[in-house]
Amino acid sequence: MIVGFMSSFQEVFAQEVRIGRQVADLEFEKALLSFSRADELHFFCANAATRNRFEQVFGDLIRAGGRRVRAFTFLDLPACLQHYDYTAIHQADPVSYFTPLAHVRNALAPTVPLTAVTHTISYREIISETFKKLLPGPMPFDALVATSRSAAEVVQRNLDFLSRGLARLFGENLAYSGRIERIPLGVDTDRFQPRDRLAARRRLGLPDRAFVILSLARFNYFLKMDLLPLLHFWRRSPVRKGALLILAGAEEIGYSAMLQGQVRDLGLEAGVLVRPNPNETVKADLLAAADVFISPVDNVQETFGLTVIEAAASGLPALVSDFDGYKDLVDPGRTGYLLPTAWAPDHPVGALLSATLLNNIGHLIQSQGTYVSLAELERRLAELRQHPEKRAEMGRQARQAAIRRFDWRVVIGLYETLWGELKASALAYQGPPGPIRDPFAFTWSDIFGHYPSGPLPDDALLTLTRAGRDYLADQARPAMYSDVAPLLATDLLKELTASLAKGPRPLSDLRNLAPGLDRALLDYHIVWLLKNYYLQFLDPETA
Repeated sequence: MIVGFMSSFQEVFAQEVRIGRQVADLEFEKALLSFSRADELHFFCANAATRNRFEQVFGDLIRAGGRRVRAFTFLDLPACLQHYDYTAIHQADPVSYFTPLAHVRNALAPTVPLTAVTHTISYREIISETFKKLLPGPMPFDALVATSRSAAEVVQRNLDFLSRGLARLFGENLAYSGRIERIPLGVDTDRFQPRDRLAARRRLGLPDRAFVILSLARFNYFLKMDLLPLLHFWRRSPVRKGALLILAGAEEIGYSAMLQGQVRDLGLEAGVLVRPNPNETVKADLLAAADVFISPVDNVQETFGLTVIEAAASGLPALVSDFDGYKDLVDPGRTGYLLPTAWAPDHPVGALLSATLLNNIGHLIQSQGTYVSLAELERRLAELRQHPEKRAEMGRQARQAAIRRFDWRVVIGLYETLWGELKASALAYQGPPGPIRDPFAFTWSDIFGHYPSGPLPDDALLTLTRAGRDYLADQARPAMYSDVAPLLATDLLKELTASLAKGPRPLSDLRNLAPGLDRALLDYHIVWLLKNYYLQFLDPETA
């Protein structure tokens, strides 16, 4: 087996790799060098400088591997395709190289399968670029590898959406001719494992007996998750007593300073710790010190969730959004719990301007219309706090699941099995290449509509939270991000909130308050109020 790996290798130039895709690529490369059973591994780099840096970064693994590992540049690719019988060529970036490389492959080595792994799949340009997968080139023995079920469905929805649009324009039914496979990202379960909790807490200066809840993720409300609703919830939650909430992650846009300001403004200094840019040693101690891992992600930019499996490998139960790739990472009731979600992401102004908006603004509009159940988070935190034996058992189950499903040895084995299967199909293939088509516009729901737990139920009862009653009493404008503020009508927010002043009402009643208003616009306001903890769903059993 000879496998080629084609990438820009941006991660080898980073002084400290923090971005999810770069972390995933770097760890994949290390795992491939450490655990692959291939006879030869060929790495194709964008240029000579990148090749030299690659050989420097991975020098020890290359020398210790005991196998033939060679680094080339892209310009070496044609000669290598003619000289070597590759089992497959794999790409870290399906956007830039998949179809162009297919053309080269078809000309020089038509029985070499191509695979490419998805990372970020929500940027508008990436979704539009998907149409290239339908240009002549990709073959039935090529495969796009999605890291989760949700990501695989996004890829299929993206392809189907573009196909329908082209059929309307040109009257032709076009389809991607390759395969969509699912292989998760991996985790180093030797590096991430349970460690002495008390020792870690003392190194970090944390109280020995506190119930420690850890959120570990990039600090970016545009492209990761909004943590302000979590702070608003935490201020009033009974779980807060004797507990410590730690928000840690790589700083990207100054968000940690905003969070620290909110912590001060809300009087939460004693119970919330914000730790920007923890190094690997501190990160390991944070995972060791925690009792529970949480991640209320609300953004379609998230495709998998590396920190969730790192926490699992570290022996932590996880409470995470029932959203995107997180659905695959937690076994509810065994390794943690999924928090119900709902959304109304397609604000009509945002949809109209979608092609002109920066990705961060488009994603912010989407995520501000996405609700994660903080009531469920509170219930499950209380449960795990009250039952430490259950918490410990969930942590053990999470660790075992990480070893069984996400250890890099397992993941590399899955890739090598896929490459072998595709090679056999390539040798037997006799059909034509795929056809051509162009992309069309879309909304979030067209492609990511399966991410939430389900649609907003008409018969669900809504009620005010204490924050909602405070909002009605002081008549102040609710706090909102300036980038999304023009899309939210404060009069409508106030009307929706005031409609519940006399008691709970079904969602259908709120939708009838403004019958002439665009349904998507109305639902966006309702979910924004839910998201920011002004409203909540009322449990029928306690009503």
